[in-house]
Amino acid sequence: MTEIKNSNYEIIGNENNTNQDDIYNSNSNISLKEEPFLEETPFPSIVSQTYVPFATSATQTSFKKSERSKYSIRYSIKENLEKAIEILKETIELIKISEEPIEKANNLYEFYNILQKLWKLKNIRENNWGDLINLLQIVLKRENFEEISLEKIKGLFEIVRNHLAMHPVTDRDIEKSLDILNNCGFDPWVGISGNLEE
Repeated sequence: MTEIKNSNYEIIGNENNTNQDDIYNSNSNISLKEEPFLEETPFPSIVSQTYVPFATSATQTSFKKSERSKYSIRYSIKENLEKAIEILKETIELIKISEEPIEKANNLYEFYNILQKLWKLKNIRENNWGDLINLLQIVLKRENFEEISLEKIKGLFEIVRNHLAMHPVTDRDIEKSLDILNNCGFDPWVGISGNLEE
């Protein structure tokens, strides 16, 4: 007997049946025996003992805390932006009534402190948002809050309400804010590359 192996099959026939046509002739003394690709092996019992669930109660708790933290930060940003807008609006109304420099300066210091709080959260939002906060801090750092003009405060109010409070802050918002600062008397180009983190 001669064994001819073809792919996954073992073909067994007579030594004289060497003609290819004879191999597939139904009258030839040939039997086909299928060989399995892999032997069947039982699934290891140890797997069931080492199974790790997709999410344990600890990971679920951690995820929920993380989500609550993100929500809390976003709410803080919204709250501080609203407060900044309100402070600038009050300061504009105050100047219209009285040129009291101390109260005006106190309001602007409070506004500047809000910008510093938002600056610490700059990584939560897009880069343009952080850049605009940085720009406002730079121009205010060079101002005497007791002597700052009404036009400058109106400019700050417009930027915060119409651009900084937007989501997302785009390149167009940055361009418009630079125009507003320039038109109301600030010089945004002096020290614009300054890094407030230093």
